[in-house]
Amino acid sequence: MDEAELHDLLLRLSQRYEAGREKPWRMAELPAAFVESMLKMIVGFELEVERLEGKFKLSQNRPAEVPRVIAALEAAGEGAIADLMRATQAPTKG
Repeated sequence: MDEAELHDLLLRLSQRYEAGREKPWRMAELPAAFVESMLKMIVGFELEVERLEGKFKLSQNRPAEVPRVIAALEAAGEGAIADLMRATQAPTKG
């Protein structure tokens, strides 16, 4: 990507993924010279996806953390992911 395309992409990504946050990060509020210097250190590229393979990564390797993560997800309004974590949680030994 050239610098203008990269700038536009980063602006759109930050607007989309920061929009719901209490204190969203806004690229537009940064000094232009800073943004320009940072863009020189970022390589933007496009790729064509030929295959997509999904995997669950829901803290299965840290069973002690699962209740805390579920509670945090529910507090953030992410009940569907919390339910999925509950459903895929390994049974406790004992």
